[in-house]
Amino acid sequence: MRREGNVLTVTVIFCIIAVVCCIGWVLFEHLGKSLGGDYEFELDGEVNISEKLDMGEMSLVPGDSESYKVMLNSGEDGIYSISLEFLEELDGGLSRFVKVSAELDGLQVAGGSLGELISSKDALKIQARIPGGKTAELTVTFSMPEDVGSEAMGSYSDLSMLIRLTSVRTGE
Repeated sequence: MRREGNVLTVTVIFCIIAVVCCIGWVLFEHLGKSLGGDYEFELDGEVNISEKLDMGEMSLVPGDSESYKVMLNSGEDGIYSISLEFLEELDGGLSRFVKVSAELDGLQVAGGSLGELISSKDALKIQARIPGGKTAELTVTFSMPEDVGSEAMGSYSDLSMLIRLTSVRTGE
């Protein structure tokens, strides 16, 4: 009888540890995705960069948002053209509910409907002066308005962002 009690106790403890580990893993995965991502580019002299940034699977709920930061390190004064094109690798219906906005150093510079940007193959276009020796922070935020109904529940999207950075003028 005592041996059966010990086996039961060990089994219960093992199950509790397994459940706690699973909960921890789920929280870690969710927090990791909700923090978005950070990218960095060096802008020295004549620049013509085109880079596809994989943002992975996005799953937002009404009132939720996800941001990505792109750090633009400028070696010399310049005016740069920034183009953001969004590519949907897997359409789970999310893009038609999502708004996208771009801020440069805290000032909103562009925005629109993610679904319209994807279907029209348009890009968000920004032109910015970045002083030499400074870092500009471009924040791209995806948000789902709170008033979106239940039809958005369970929708997702696997996204990439094609960023093009081109120097318009440098050394001013």
